[in-house]
Amino acid sequence: MAPSISRAPTTNNRSRPDRQRQVQNTTLDVVDFAVARALELRTLRNATSSSTGTRRVYQQLAWHGRRRTMSHSSRRMPARLRAAHAAQLAKQRPPGVPERQIGPKGAARCRKYRKKARFLKAIRKLRSKNEAWLETHIWHAKRFLMGNVGGRHVAMRCNDRGYRSAYRASARACVLHDASYLDIIEITGNVNKLKALLKAATGAHGSRVTTDPVVKGLRRVTNVIIMDGDRTVGPSDILWQPRSEVVPSAEGDVVMRESEEDTKVWVWIQPSLTDLVLRLLVNHATRTTKIQKLTFPPQIFSLFGPRSGIVLASVLQCKSIYFSHIARARSANCLPADCVFAGHAEDPRASFPPKRMSENAKLVGGTGDIGKAFQTVPVSELWHDKERELWKERIATGKGKSVLEEMPFILLQRPMSVAGGYDLLIPPGTGMIFWNSLMYANGARAIGVEEMRRLRIENLLEVFPEDFQDGAVGYSLMETEMLNKNEWYHRRPPAKRVNYTMNRIESPMIPDLSGVRDSEIRILSRKPKRPRLDPNVEIQDSIRIVRDRSLLEELLGTSLYQRLITNSSLKRGQQRQCLHSSTVVKEKNSMNNEATERHCKHFARVCIKPLSRGGPEKNGILCEPNVADMDSMRKLGAKYVGEREEKAEPKQGKTKPTREVVGYISLGGWSMSTGSPVATGFIALSALRRLPRAANVRNGGKKGVVVLFRNTDSLHYRGGIVTVLPPEV
Repeated sequence: MAPSISRAPTTNNRSRPDRQRQVQNTTLDVVDFAVARALELRTLRNATSSSTGTRRVYQQLAWHGRRRTMSHSSRRMPARLRAAHAAQLAKQRPPGVPERQIGPKGAARCRKYRKKARFLKAIRKLRSKNEAWLETHIWHAKRFLMGNVGGRHVAMRCNDRGYRSAYRASARACVLHDASYLDIIEITGNVNKLKALLKAATGAHGSRVTTDPVVKGLRRVTNVIIMDGDRTVGPSDILWQPRSEVVPSAEGDVVMRESEEDTKVWVWIQPSLTDLVLRLLVNHATRTTKIQKLTFPPQIFSLFGPRSGIVLASVLQCKSIYFSHIARARSANCLPADCVFAGHAEDPRASFPPKRMSENAKLVGGTGDIGKAFQTVPVSELWHDKERELWKERIATGKGKSVLEEMPFILLQRPMSVAGGYDLLIPPGTGMIFWNSLMYANGARAIGVEEMRRLRIENLLEVFPEDFQDGAVGYSLMETEMLNKNEWYHRRPPAKRVNYTMNRIESPMIPDLSGVRDSEIRILSRKPKRPRLDPNVEIQDSIRIVRDRSLLEELLGTSLYQRLITNSSLKRGQQRQCLHSSTVVKEKNSMNNEATERHCKHFARVCIKPLSRGGPEKNGILCEPNVADMDSMRKLGAKYVGEREEKAEPKQGKTKPTREVVGYISLGGWSMSTGSPVATGFIALSALRRLPRAANVRNGGKKGVVVLFRNTDSLHYRGGIVTVLPPEV
């Protein structure tokens, strides 16, 4: 057996006094420790008890203690956190809305409560501080994508269907658009002074707004360009108040005579142009002329389509003898252009829903008796401020619900080549009353701002602000749109976005007309260096879009003017004058510096139609074809598919296209009326003088010139035929 080992008992090496001395040295002073750790303790206390920051109060609980209802209700919270959570909910809840309807982000707990009129009206006061609501906002908010247009919250596009459905309705039936977001400026004064004021504010369009039928209030003037000297401001519509009054004669008959009192003029403009136009009119006005923005403007509904008259007749129920003929018109274009009719309509609530007229109703195409309805003097109570304010109070207080009175209205014809229609003016406060009846009458379809823009493109009409880049407001809005697009572009990953540098696109977000001007000056003056411009001159001040036919013919020359504008766009007198004119401007290969600067800074609004494949899109470039391109198009014609641009090196930065850029595309897309792509854009007049004729290309036609267009996301050049869109005057 192994011997046992005996161990000595263990003894403590430290004595008792030493242990007491060590305990005394390690004693913790609570006060000193708290002072040294004050920052950590404060952070710990805020993390456990604070109700501020990104975290909500109910998120401070443990996971097993949370409930979904805590996010919108404080009743299920613990008592110690209930008051803080209720304070958070009160900040995000609109006044007058119960607590149980509020969700975590201030919305209703479900769509059923979120779309109720009570909830929408409660939050209207909070949201109307930044954006004003129209009378039909609640109806549109349920069915449309809403957006901001000049400080108004308006319907942009429909949620359930696209533009094809809207165009089909405008071509076969009727579409309805709420255009009440437009501002109305009222000018009151003497007739002669108003004529001088409008001539000074509209420039070349002054002859249109001062004609005898327009001054008498029998016609409205549309697409009038407001000018600030030689600078463009924006589009507008102008309507004069009828200067007639009813006078009973001795024989008991009613006689209409011209009133000698001051008259009024209404100017419809875009909301973003209101301040600038007001300052412009005040500068040109005299002391006796009163200019103001209407505080209670009439509601304006636009109807387009062949059955617009049937829809109006079934809703308005006007007792006028001539108004019944409007429903029989095959189209609004059968009526005199821009004619005006005023009358009284029965309250739509008395016959709601309106009686649907037969789809096989007899339609007539001639004017005949229909034109007589617009020959009467359109006197209406809507011109008086007190009457409009009274109608607003009646509907708001509910006094008009018991007594169904007749409501005044003004009907304005709007000529459009694709889908003509009417503009209906009704008293303020009656918007939803008429809107519901119009929507139930014969299947009218509502459209938004984007559908209206597409309809204007179908008719090759100017669209604000894309076609008004030579104005200060139009260019600023385009810059804002460019910043929004640029922000959205950089949010996407590099592998999923278009590389504009490699595609040789210098300005993909906005048309760079100033760059085209500089390039044309360098080419025509044969100077290799870039011309120096005054840095104090803004970009929109250095370019001009020609909106005067006489100036356009003077700059292009009569022969080129005839070749670029189709005969259907010219009036008979202008065609005869062009054919027999002896002042034909000869085209020269070189021009002096004065002519170069004048031609290079003036741009013409053109229409681009593809020669074969491809479709022009917004912000695409228009280039001058070279000799090889013309040979290919001359041989292949419609089979020409275009050349491919060489990709630029990524490290080279901005690189120019290999072909010379002569213009840009402002708007483009597929045209439902023609069944082919179509676009509008701008080309420098100096480039139009040297572009090859369309007659030199197979299937090019006799009118227009040949260009190459390329979209921002493509490397292929496509052939196109360009014709100049004639100005209004």
